[in-house]
Amino acid sequence: MNENNYKLRRQLKNKCLLAYIFIIVTGVVFTALVHEKARKDYDIALEHYKKSSNNEAKEVAVKIEDVITHVYQNIRTISFLPSVRKIDRHASNLDSDAHRTVQELYNNLVGSVSISEVYI
Repeated sequence: MNENNYKLRRQLKNKCLLAYIFIIVTGVVFTALVHEKARKDYDIALEHYKKSSNNEAKEVAVKIEDVITHVYQNIRTISFLPSVRKIDRHASNLDSDAHRTVQELYNNLVGSVSISEVYI
């Protein structure tokens, strides 16, 4: 009977050992699967972030280019006015129409630039 008990205990230990090995192998396999899924999800999220950041950067670049072009056109318009080309240091030689034109261009330019003042 002692020998039967010994064999039963040994079989039980072997079965428990196999069950533990099965549990560990299953855990390792599922851990590997979860890790692979997480890596793929991370790669997809990173690619999506790069694309959205690139699109936002393009939009900002277009807006900046529009503002710079607008400012450049306003400054160029002001500089080509005949009355502006002949302005003396204190603009005392400007008539009221020329002064009003320069002021309107200046106001338009100030609306395009986000600084406290623009000096021409």
